[in-house]
This record gives sequence, structure tokens and C-alpha cells, in this order.
Amino acid sequence: MKPIDEQKRQRVLQRANQAMADVEASVKSDETKKAFLEFMTKYASVEAGYKVLLQSYLQSAGRKVPPIESLRIQSRDIPRVLAYFDIKLDDSDRNNIFSGKQKKGERKARGLRNSLAHRPNSDALHELISKHEQLYKSMDTFRTSIMKEVQ
Repeated sequence: MKPIDEQKRQRVLQRANQAMADVEASVKSDETKKAFLEFMTKYASVEAGYKVLLQSYLQSAGRKVPPIESLRIQSRDIPRVLAYFDIKLDDSDRNNIFSGKQKKGERKARGLRNSLAHRPNSDALHELISKHEQLYKSMDTFRTSIMKEVQ
């Protein structure tokens, strides 16, 4: 690797500093902090529940299964995993939760979670706030679908 020149080093350090400041500024208000924390917690609970189902499904299918924290959610598996456990979730709710679209304005829960986890910004937070009701309804439907099957 070639050494970095001081001018480039300073430019990169300034960009890194600005990125950190942008993240802190985007979650500065109490409203955005609350929205961020509540959403990340709710999505994490849904993802954890789904990954338990996914892990068991993959084991039943005889596939090699990594540790649960390393499992990747693949959109092609979601309908089969849910059907295997007889979890009823319509296409709209499934899309609202598990779509990984990253384009601003088109993000659903998973896409927003990815954006907010890796680099929170005001655009993603505003999108989350504007879609709050729709996304929470879908995530609550998923959670309820599992809970009502538990005996």
C-alpha cells in the first residue's frame, strides 16, 4: 500500500469528522431520538423472531446453517419460511417489513433499518416518521401472527 499524502489524509479526516457530526445532528431532538430508538427496537425484535424461524427452517431443509447472528435474510426464503410455520402475513405486510430497497422514498422497514443502523441521517428519519403507522402496523401484524400460534 502506498503512503497517503497529507493533503488527502486531511480531506478524508474532514469527511469522517463531518459524517460523525451529521449522524449526531440527525438524532439530536428528543422526537427523532425517540422515533429512532423505538423503530430500531421494534425492527430488531421482528428480525430476531424471523431469524429463529429461518434457522429452524434451514435446518429442517438440511441446509448448512450459520450461527443465528450471521443469518442473512433472503427475500426468496421469506414466503417459504412463513408458510412452513403457517404464519399468515399478506404480501403488503411482508414487503413493508422485509423489503431491502435503499432508494430514498421507497424504503420499507428493513431498508430504513439498514440506513439508520449504518448512517443515520435526517432524510431516513423523516421517511421513517412519515411511514411510521404503516410500518409499525405491518411489524405488529407479524408479531401477533407468531404470538397467537404459541400455545
